[in-house]
Amino acid sequence: MLNSANIDKDNDFNKLKDSGIKFDLSNITLLKELFTIPEDKRDYKWLQLFRSFIWNASLQASKEQIIQGPDGFQYFALFLPEPNVQFESYSLNHVAEFCVSNAIGVVVFASNPLLNPELPNPKYAFNTGLLDSLYRYKSWSGGERGEASSTLASDEIVDVGTRSVGLFSIPAGEQIAYGYPSDDAIPPYTRLAIGDFMRAWGFQSPRMGLGYVENGGLMIILNCQPHEFQSQQDIHQFTNYICWYFCDFIG
Repeated sequence: MLNSANIDKDNDFNKLKDSGIKFDLSNITLLKELFTIPEDKRDYKWLQLFRSFIWNASLQASKEQIIQGPDGFQYFALFLPEPNVQFESYSLNHVAEFCVSNAIGVVVFASNPLLNPELPNPKYAFNTGLLDSLYRYKSWSGGERGEASSTLASDEIVDVGTRSVGLFSIPAGEQIAYGYPSDDAIPPYTRLAIGDFMRAWGFQSPRMGLGYVENGGLMIILNCQPHEFQSQQDIHQFTNYICWYFCDFIG
């Protein structure tokens, strides 16, 4: 299984491997071999190889390019091409800008998902936050976290008592900077997408901010309260969905 501690410490592992060839056919055989390994058997070495070759790999698009995933989000559907068959090439490098600008993820299938939908079809999914990190920072782990001055477009420093914010607790006496996120921290297209998502959940006037705790921790601040949800399960689901718009390691 993946060792997250080792992955976090391996800076080279988190850097995007870019061959400079936008549509690279040379690695399709290796990717096909990687996809023969079940998802629950993929280890650190598997992910290392996958990350090395997927960004520029020449892939084929499904006839129905945009599909809805089981999580309700939209994904650009790509799959590994069959040998000796002509096709129009796509790659993550090719579609990333379009996808992040429209809050669309990418799912890569081992074969065309429309031909035999009832058969197992190993895949790898990219949420839009991970794609944004690859597109803007050439990194699988997001951009470098700077100081509050580079993260917030405007900020105010306050002392807070012990209180809960979402699923987390801020220690008593901790200083926190909060304000409007800079375009680098949360791009305008991400803010728009989250606004649309919140309106779909019934929050008609969504607002977003960032909190920056002295020790370097970042938190997203949204203008919704626990009592506005029907259950604790809804809160957890909403929080997980919001995370889809940001880069986080998915093992």
